[in-house]
Amino acid sequence: MKPAPSLAFGPLAWVCACLGLSWLPLARDLPVWLSAVMFAAVAARLAFAARGADAPPAMLRWPLSMIAAALVFVDYRTFNGLAAGTALLGLAAGLKILEAR
Repeated sequence: MKPAPSLAFGPLAWVCACLGLSWLPLARDLPVWLSAVMFAAVAARLAFAARGADAPPAMLRWPLSMIAAALVFVDYRTFNGLAAGTALLGLAAGLKILEAR
């Protein structure tokens, strides 16, 4: 099976901009570290795309996702509820950018 081509910088930048705009209303109600993780994931993926590189390998993305989800659990003591669910959903959206091909 032929691997998917790397995503061009322009379309990826638009997707990241839309994600950032959708995150703005939530940012003040969620922990600062969550916004920092999302910003770091978006910045890393844009840096990869600017160099023409593919997404980071799954061996890096999987542990990062598990650690981030564990931090949400430590911060909220649950995954249930509006605040914890919103935090987990925002985190998933930010980390999903790392998978974009």
